Amino acid sequence: MEQLSVKAQRLLEALDEEQRRVIRKDNPLRGDRNELIRELRGRGGEILPLSQVSGLCQTMIKTIIHPKATSKARTSMDAALNDVKTAVEAFYKAASRALSNAQRFRL
Repeated sequence: MEQLSVKAQRLLEALDEEQRRVIRKDNPLRGDRNELIRELRGRGGEILPLSQVSGLCQTMIKTIIHPKATSKARTSMDAALNDVKTAVEAFYKAASRALSNAQRFRL
């Protein structure tokens, strides 16, 4: 087992026995573990000590803290962006026609 950093040792000392059990990588209740990791991060816990104490890699800690958008959210965002694109294209066409007409009727 790798030696814990000073910050990881302090974090471990700050956790009660239940929190030490919950934060472990091998905890089958991942939702509880992830919730605790988010809570500790929100209270100022750093990535490396959280990683060392839990046994999870730093990338996993970052993923837990900042979960990626779900595919449903991405689909919704894509639809909204398509709506904006359509509106901008319609505006551009209308503005081009208006400018073209204004240039034709200039005296």
